[in-house]
Amino acid sequence: MIEEPTREQRIAACLKTIASQPEFPAFSHHIQAVMTAIDDEGASLQRLTSMVLRDYSLTLRVLQMANSESSHRFGRPVVSVAQSIALLGTESIRGLAGGAALYEPGGKISPGLKELMLLSLLTASQTRAVAVAVNYPRPEEAYLCGMFRNLGELLIASYFPRQYAEVLLEMKGSSLGQRGVCLQVLHFTFEELGQATAKQWELPDRVAQCMGAGGPLHKGADDTELAVLRAATAFSHALTTAVYRRDPEGSAARVNRLVLDCFPVLGLRHDQVNGVLETGIVETRTTFAALSAPLDSLRLRRQAEAAASLAAGEPG
Repeated sequence: MIEEPTREQRIAACLKTIASQPEFPAFSHHIQAVMTAIDDEGASLQRLTSMVLRDYSLTLRVLQMANSESSHRFGRPVVSVAQSIALLGTESIRGLAGGAALYEPGGKISPGLKELMLLSLLTASQTRAVAVAVNYPRPEEAYLCGMFRNLGELLIASYFPRQYAEVLLEMKGSSLGQRGVCLQVLHFTFEELGQATAKQWELPDRVAQCMGAGGPLHKGADDTELAVLRAATAFSHALTTAVYRRDPEGSAARVNRLVLDCFPVLGLRHDQVNGVLETGIVETRTTFAALSAPLDSLRLRRQAEAAASLAAGEPG
């Protein structure tokens, strides 16, 4: 009798398949803009960092190379893109950007995958806005954790489209939720794959630590910076799902429950959550427009306004 593969073995096989394939497609207009900024001797580190952060695949590559370099030279992780660029130098960034451009699939990226990548950028902006609102000391670190929170789902959608379609189809008529359906179809969760990939790709530890399903929205006995970072990431990921990945009807109630759930650790008020939604839309507007994305700013704003119709009372 042949034994069924363990969950860990299935994840390892998945990672092996991913490693044999081309990397994430780059958004070519951003790559070109980054190359232009590198050639501009007057471009500041802040400007170049901001431009890199607008592209999912380039951010991933910069972090991977910087952490590989840092582990050999300094033995400690790099947790920000600004640090990565300073460590690697602009010529290395030029090479990474040029390499990323080679993977641009000329429009072959599916609308669904493009939407997932853009929603990850939206979650990243929201996570940074939450970090600022709660005085978390490293908002760019929060941005990265938000950007890669959904890495596992992106990997399945990109490299295993048939299985991903099955997950989406099963979710429509199932009461199991995403986690239960993933265990049924894939035999592991998106989060487990994301965490395993983050470790293999040498992403900062805190990126993987913030990928847990749901994350700790309630304050535990040990109220650390990590708990706040995980809660901010989990909240922003759940906020994106509640507002932009579900039927607009009922979004206000979903967001209201989320605000109440996160209040013990983040202490966010309803008006602050509305500001977080607005920040996400404003910061990603240019990217969405340039890509002729399936999600446009007008649609996002309508959905955010529907979700902002919250109960008058504040949590507490």
